[in-house]
Amino acid sequence: MDKHIRSVAKGGSIVFAGRLFTQGCRLVLAVFLARVLAAEQYGMYSLGLTVAELVAGLAALGLGTALVRFIPVFRSREDRAALWGTLQLGVGLPFLLSLLLAIALYALANPIAIRLLHEPRMASLLRLISFLVPFLALNDMVAAATRGFRNMHYTTIAQFIVGPLAKLGLVAGIAIFGLNAARALTAAGLAEIVVAGLLLYFLSKQIPLGFIFQPGRRDTKELMRFSLPVYLSSLLNNFGAQLQTLILAAFSNVYNVGIFVLARNVTLIGELFQRSISMPSQPIFSELFAREKKQELARLCQATTRWTFALNLPLSLVALLLPGPILALFGGSFGVGVLVVVILSWRSIAHTATSMCAHVIDMTGHTVLKLMNSVVRIGVSVGLCLLLIPRWGAVGAALAVLIADATEGVLRLIQVFVLFRIVPYDRSFLKPIAAGLIAAAVALAIGPWVPKEPLPVYAAIHIVTIFSVYLAMSLLLGLTPEERGMLADLRRRATAMLFAS
Repeated sequence: MDKHIRSVAKGGSIVFAGRLFTQGCRLVLAVFLARVLAAEQYGMYSLGLTVAELVAGLAALGLGTALVRFIPVFRSREDRAALWGTLQLGVGLPFLLSLLLAIALYALANPIAIRLLHEPRMASLLRLISFLVPFLALNDMVAAATRGFRNMHYTTIAQFIVGPLAKLGLVAGIAIFGLNAARALTAAGLAEIVVAGLLLYFLSKQIPLGFIFQPGRRDTKELMRFSLPVYLSSLLNNFGAQLQTLILAAFSNVYNVGIFVLARNVTLIGELFQRSISMPSQPIFSELFAREKKQELARLCQATTRWTFALNLPLSLVALLLPGPILALFGGSFGVGVLVVVILSWRSIAHTATSMCAHVIDMTGHTVLKLMNSVVRIGVSVGLCLLLIPRWGAVGAALAVLIADATEGVLRLIQVFVLFRIVPYDRSFLKPIAAGLIAAAVALAIGPWVPKEPLPVYAAIHIVTIFSVYLAMSLLLGLTPEERGMLADLRRRATAMLFAS
């Protein structure tokens, strides 16, 4: 169990470093684009990326999760033929399908822009982003393959460091000649091409790219039986994640789209740790279940749930308590999104408290349950979107997201308990809750005593207060044995590096 904990911690730290860099680049890029493009053009840019990601998701067929699930299994068995066949199917089929969907998007750009989005100016942007779709699909599959080999640093370097840096650099370079939504999307497409080349190079370091032509053994029926429920679930989740954007465009306007997308991106920073921990955890969940080590599976689920919640909570508290100063970074046209940020921050807290259950369900092969959860979530989301968005615009979309995600989270908790008798919480889970409540109370208490101007100083004082009090209370309440073991391991590594140097 200690070995698995250290493996998750090591992989999670690598992914976190990359995601932290990514979020920093995204924040700089979002501030720059929001100020240069303003809400309407930023909304068109966001809408174009939404459509590209949605179409690329259609091509995935759930095979990315299958690569993460089956590559460790075939490697442990030293079954090279099955490994080759799985890679051929998992990478090749989504890429070919993405090419066909990109052609369809290019051909149907006008009717989609006019009849669905009610924005004729989007037609040229849809044709432009159709060239981006195959690279998005290829990058997701190759990145999943590298994670299946349990090499998190390759995905981190390509997708979380080089990709955002390339996008930021390209946008800055193009901005010299004038910037609009089309040119910003062009920069995003060129960045994905760079990432694709780098990911293929990294994959070749783990397995020769000649596997494409090797006679592999493909158990297509088993792979698709696992993948199709994941695919339909992911499709519904991806569609649901973008659905609010599409309905806002259809029933409101691109101005509201820009506000909602910006607020959603701000609150997603609070899930940075969750994604960093879940990626290295997935193949370990699969391995523990295959070896029937259910007690270790339960302990790992509890530990990773506690870590993701505890590490994400202070970031969500910042968004909850300081939505106005945060949005002020992006310009005056986004100030009306304060309530949207608050609602989506609560969604982030609820999501990180239950998200590890979703990965347990995936990696133990219960993909039909994942599909059922997604159907429920999308049903709740669609119904609430149609009811609330025409009345309240971006605020209605945020409420729909919160209620739909909370519903799915409750279903996950019930299913993991019924299947494995796992409750992802223990008494130590109360510690981050107590630390968060105290940090929020202190921040609110000092509010009247802090000068409101200049706004960056006001925000900085509150942020430092929240993090300092939260960290102090977490240490005062005590660490778990697993966390003390990880810190001891980090000290040993640091000491060894110091003496080596």
